[in-house]
Amino acid sequence: ARWVGVGVRGVAAKAVRMDSFGTAFDTGLGIFNGSGELVRSNGDAGGVFQSEVDLSGGLDEGDFYVALGGYNSAFSDGFGATGGGDSGDFVLNFPNGVETGSHLSGEITWFSFAITPEPGTLSLLAFSGLALLRRRRRG
Repeated sequence: ARWVGVGVRGVAAKAVRMDSFGTAFDTGLGIFNGSGELVRSNGDAGGVFQSEVDLSGGLDEGDFYVALGGYNSAFSDGFGATGGGDSGDFVLNFPNGVETGSHLSGEITWFSFAITPEPGTLSLLAFSGLALLRRRRRG
C-alpha cells in the first residue's frame, strides 16, 4: 500500500466530489471517515470504467481517507480495502486539487485529506475565545 497526504480538500457541509476520470485503467474508490467507516464507494461512473464519488450533502469536519484500487476492488468498514486487478497511471481529482501517479495491480493506493469547519465557524470560534479571555482578565 502507498500513502499520500493531500491536505485540506473541502469545507464541512459543502458538497464534495472526487473521481478518477482520466485514469488509464478501470478503478474503484472507497471513502472512509476517521473511524474507518466506509462512507461511500464506487466502481463505474457514468458509463465509464473510472470511479466517481459525489457527496452532495457534504462531509463533517475531520480526517478522511480514500482508497484507490483497480478493477474489482472491494471496500468495507474498518478500513477494509482489497485491491483489484488493474494497474497503470492514475488521476484522482479532488476538490481543490489533483493527484497523479502509478498504481500496481492488486494493491490499494491510500490518500488522506481533511475537511475543515466553514470559514464563518472558525471566525465565530476565534471571536468567542477572545471574548472569554477578555472576560477572564477583567474578573
